[in-house]
Amino acid sequence: MLGFLLGTWMVTDGLHRIITGDFIRLRGQLGPWAALAARAGIDPMRLGIPIAMLGLLWMLIPNLYLFQNRPAAWRGMLVMIAASAWYLGPATLMLGAVLVLLLLPATRAGLGGEG
Repeated sequence: MLGFLLGTWMVTDGLHRIITGDFIRLRGQLGPWAALAARAGIDPMRLGIPIAMLGLLWMLIPNLYLFQNRPAAWRGMLVMIAASAWYLGPATLMLGAVLVLLLLPATRAGLGGEG
């Protein structure tokens, strides 16, 4: 559920940038991810499509994990966490919570099928 919520936010934020020309700003500021992107030499305002696409993947892969419960989907979730680690801010807490939940022994023991 946390991954799907993160994906929904990322799709909304990315589409907002594509449609209106600006990201959703909280208290007039972009998230901490924008400063990280700028330090890496990337114009944060050019990230609308990548953020929306990453959000779509966050809506797809957790559903695959939820409904297929296979090791490949579990690994896909780990890849998504790594690919989203730059999206700093409240998402960081969500990513940390998803990682902890994925690494719980009960979660790993409940995986079905072969990866």
